[in-house]
Amino acid sequence: MSKCTLLSTGSIEGSVSLARRDLALRIAVGALLAGTSKFGTQYAFAASAGATLTAEVYARLKAASLVVMLEGQMKGSGALVDAGGLVITSAHGIGRKGSRVEVLTAAAERLRAEVVAVDLGHDLALLKLPTREADYPFLSLADQLPGFGTAIFCLAQPESLGAPILFRGLVTNENPTFVQVLADYVPALALEGTLPPGTSGGPWVDIQGRLVALQFGFLHMHNIPIGVAFASPLGAIRQLLASRQHAKTPFTGMVISELWRQQPNSLRMFPPQTEGLFIVSVADNQPAARAGLKPGDLIVEVESRPVRFRDEFLSKIRSKKPGDQLSVGLIEPGVPNKREAMITLGLLETSWQ
Repeated sequence: MSKCTLLSTGSIEGSVSLARRDLALRIAVGALLAGTSKFGTQYAFAASAGATLTAEVYARLKAASLVVMLEGQMKGSGALVDAGGLVITSAHGIGRKGSRVEVLTAAAERLRAEVVAVDLGHDLALLKLPTREADYPFLSLADQLPGFGTAIFCLAQPESLGAPILFRGLVTNENPTFVQVLADYVPALALEGTLPPGTSGGPWVDIQGRLVALQFGFLHMHNIPIGVAFASPLGAIRQLLASRQHAKTPFTGMVISELWRQQPNSLRMFPPQTEGLFIVSVADNQPAARAGLKPGDLIVEVESRPVRFRDEFLSKIRSKKPGDQLSVGLIEPGVPNKREAMITLGLLETSWQ
């Protein structure tokens, strides 16, 4: 079975198996989605693709954008989001609790940053720069994500260049979908745009320069981008800024995928037309493993209701809190009878509490 590999700019890896394809999700880049067959929507895409930022909006965006460094090494980008020095960036670029995090501002200031809060469930981190008399330049948040087919812009500094680059993309899916990032899943916006490594944490803004999303990854095959960029959604950014506290994200510690995405040898392990979520891997000593779930098991029910799609299962998990219990119905290969298991959900941000 081929793999979808998750790789950050710091070479941190995870993996997800997919059928018939060798796909990879790199944390830090961008891409492209197929358009629609309707002429009107295609025209909207084409017209929006020609949009650009004014010089004044670009100047504001550039002044509020940052390079993020971990233990002295560049790890991504970020953006100031208030005059007091709050910065939003990708959580996968700040290491672990106690790590030395710094930023390089557009004015070439190298400043130590304090980690205020993390939301690993959305791959977000909130940093605080030193207090000073003068206000920091910052980006305001948009009221909502622009509509389908609208042009948006990301300013970030690729790891191979010494200057920030403005990238352009399109809103291609207004509803987040879950993608695997490091130890768990992140509900992400799929965007058009091609961004190189180093751009994780780069701010996506609308035509007025208001923050609408935060770049964190892209999909590629054999290290060649194939056209899908992923960004943390506006609602999650707004929530972290409002709470300024570590999130409490429930998780199971397993990698899952729809059965119909698997290779034929996995499909033959179950009766024809069986549907459910195939367990690809289970992390040692995590909630799913402690509940007795194993790779190769098939989840067919969640809380006594049939489950067919990964996103609906992960949404059910996210509707709960760490410590809550989640009942699942399982089928094991070669075993005719379904069995029940009870998973006590873990806390993804345990190491930051």
